[in-house]
Amino acid sequence: MKRIVNKILLTSSLLWIGLGICAQSPKFTVSVSSDTILLGNYFELKYTIENAPPSGFEAPDLYQFRVISGPNTSSSVSIINGEVSQSASYTYYLEPEEIGVYTIKPAYLTSGDIALETPPIDLIVVPNPEGIIQRPHAAERRIDRFSVPKATPAETEEPVRPRKKF
Repeated sequence: MKRIVNKILLTSSLLWIGLGICAQSPKFTVSVSSDTILLGNYFELKYTIENAPPSGFEAPDLYQFRVISGPNTSSSVSIINGEVSQSASYTYYLEPEEIGVYTIKPAYLTSGDIALETPPIDLIVVPNPEGIIQRPHAAERRIDRFSVPKATPAETEEPVRPRKKF
């Protein structure tokens, strides 16, 4: 259901901005949360499309990784002083299953006469004998930004009582 709603929102926003995008140059980028990963952890892979319709997006085959989540999509439209800009992103959370050096192949974007590709990305997976848990930095920022502050004892209905030690 969520994917359908996202597609409807994305399609409707593209209808509104179709003419405004033609005046701006398209941009297609890729980023990873870290290029070195400890085994047993996951990372964020994000493709961002600016000023081009995202309908022609082709992700690379990610068979080397376990997909934790994705593709997660987001889009935005901005109209400032009559100038329209649009962006869309596809985000994956991936976990490597073995130690080694991996190359994530390019992704492609084709739409009409537009043909763009991202550069390949190298990722190093190193041993993790101590079992350290790392999370992508972008995910940590999102969690912090939307966290709900804890209520103080004065705001709760019942007073907070100390726990008994056994």
